[in-house]
Amino acid sequence: MNTFKKWSKEILLSLIFLFFASIIINIIKQPDIPNNSLQFLETNIVGKQDTIYKAPKDKAFVVVFWGSWCPICKQDLGNFSKVANKYDVIGVGVNSGSDSDITKFLKVNDIVLQTINDDNGEIAQKFNVSTYPTTLIYDKDGNLKFTEVGYITTAGLKARLKLIE
Repeated sequence: MNTFKKWSKEILLSLIFLFFASIIINIIKQPDIPNNSLQFLETNIVGKQDTIYKAPKDKAFVVVFWGSWCPICKQDLGNFSKVANKYDVIGVGVNSGSDSDITKFLKVNDIVLQTINDDNGEIAQKFNVSTYPTTLIYDKDGNLKFTEVGYITTAGLKARLKLIE
């Protein structure tokens, strides 16, 4: 019984350490997003011929920068699919190949997410994003409220969106 108690304490302390370490990493890695950056998203949506993305007015929305080559992104994108039916979510596939490569990646990984193809990383560069995934959460007035670097849970995503509604 004493060994179980000791291991439980060690596991709990490790989890607490990881939690705070992830917060610190998130703060250090957060990009400095320019105020006029949303205009750079006004481009074609993958798989929707001649459909230009426009940030919604009077509605909270999410922008997630991801790469098909990023293992954490593969795990993270499913969380965005779960909220995309209620909130406006746009993905930016950075250096992930052609439109057909992105469509195939999303389909194979069972991800339903409107996506912009940033095949050369220009859009990410204009947002000062260099770590993936990076999630930007905007309020209904287009003000950036949360920036998350790395994995974000569905519950964490929903909580942040609820806070700014």
